[in-house]
Amino acid sequence: MKEEFSVLVGGKAGQGIKWAAETLGKFFTYSGLEVFVYHDYESVIRGGHNFSIVRISKEKVYAHLNKIDVIVAFDINTVKLHEKKLAKEGKIICDVSLKHEAEKLTKKKIIALPLNKFGKSANAAGIAACLLIRGFDTYELLKIIKDKRISENIVAVNEIEQILGKKETINSKHKLKINKKREFLNGSETIAEGLIAAGLQRYFAYPMTPSSIVLHYLAKQQKRFGLAIQPENEIAVANLALGSAYAGCKTAVGTSGGGFDLMHEALSLSGMAEIPFVVVMAQRAGPSTGVPTYSSQSDLMSVINAGHGEFPRFIVAPATIEDAFYWSSRAMNIAWQFQIPSIILVDKMITESDQSVELDRKKTKNMKFNIAFPGSISKAVKVSSNEHDEQGFTTENPEIIKKMQEKRMKKRENLIKFLHQEKRVRFLGELNSKNIVFCWSSTLGALVEAKKMTSKKFEIVAPIILEPFPKGEIRKAVSNAKKIICIEANATGQLASLLKQKLCIDPIKILKYDARPFDPLELARKLEEVL
Repeated sequence: MKEEFSVLVGGKAGQGIKWAAETLGKFFTYSGLEVFVYHDYESVIRGGHNFSIVRISKEKVYAHLNKIDVIVAFDINTVKLHEKKLAKEGKIICDVSLKHEAEKLTKKKIIALPLNKFGKSANAAGIAACLLIRGFDTYELLKIIKDKRISENIVAVNEIEQILGKKETINSKHKLKINKKREFLNGSETIAEGLIAAGLQRYFAYPMTPSSIVLHYLAKQQKRFGLAIQPENEIAVANLALGSAYAGCKTAVGTSGGGFDLMHEALSLSGMAEIPFVVVMAQRAGPSTGVPTYSSQSDLMSVINAGHGEFPRFIVAPATIEDAFYWSSRAMNIAWQFQIPSIILVDKMITESDQSVELDRKKTKNMKFNIAFPGSISKAVKVSSNEHDEQGFTTENPEIIKKMQEKRMKKRENLIKFLHQEKRVRFLGELNSKNIVFCWSSTLGALVEAKKMTSKKFEIVAPIILEPFPKGEIRKAVSNAKKIICIEANATGQLASLLKQKLCIDPIKILKYDARPFDPLELARKLEEVL
């Protein structure tokens, strides 16, 4: 195979578009190749337009590209919307009923097959055709697509190979051997696995895209850790979590921006009562309901400033799907070690994209802490939302108030010292360059890919820990910089504002706020313009 290629699978909600893309992703991951899958879908149960882009490469890839080699179209709308993304020798696979209309829309080669003949197994037939025209043997595919329709899927794959063989020259030159020890996961699954590795016992969440997959995944894993529960709303989620942690269970919650807003009071209670509180906060485009099924990085300032009063918190923004595993585990342990709120700040590109990953489970562990809980032998345990003394009694004494506030804020100083052992910032590219490009969270993936497409020299600086802010490492990185750029998927440049506030750095901003992620090709062009 050539170094890499991309497949776009598109159709209506309910046609199994995501299943088809993920099956392709598993096939190539288990075959030893590197894969990244991006999913784009409307907020509807049936109809609308859904598509997924599967990027396959011999080298590690961190983002999708809008340059497509094969389109598998299960409706004509897919051809209308995406045929311009096809590479010069790109092909379109579709049902025979779409051929005539598709030929009016494009001059690209169309391979029309009786996909709809196979009913609910049409998606299996479509991805089998895709593999065949790319020179891959479908025998190994049948080991992956086992599900409720296994017999129908086998029939669809075998028949489509016979039909295609009469229309096209098929040469299965790439005979890949499946090895399921390799992992193909989305960020929600790696977050969940990280939490489990750190000793998760209870997970509470009210479904809210793009955090819902964490709840769905953990609901299937309850035998491994404890309970996953869906209460009636996010206020109940947060307060149940505080009660659970108070009782001694390692607990986490999941939500998105609107749900997190409802948790602010509980967040402050966590700060006052010093109860560990772990939040998976998956951003989506707002404000309000916003664009529920699309991505954004517009909640950084909301998370940093959430809750009333002053209290320390830990905020980490994993930059990759693999990072999400490690940092979710660390976030849980840090919350319990320092008895503070700990927030894992991600977005749809992390939680819902799929990738070939290698998780180093030796880097995570279930840390135990000497904390007393209700029911502990010979210990009285109290909790209060009021200011209180060290015995837990409510106080309005100014000296005690000052002492307790300083006690809580001292945790931030200790947390900063503790975090010096961690890689709080990722540095990539030409280190010590005069050109510095900042990014955070999932935008790193697009930036890494964009860098391969430009001749411009620059260092990538991606803060992973955003609170406490890693001022020392960043100050050192920019000490000799002549040009500083900040790339973000929001309208105001929230990391840029943080850089200005903390370090008096005022970067050039490259912003994207159409609820879609950066396309590396587009980003490379913008970098060429400003560097």
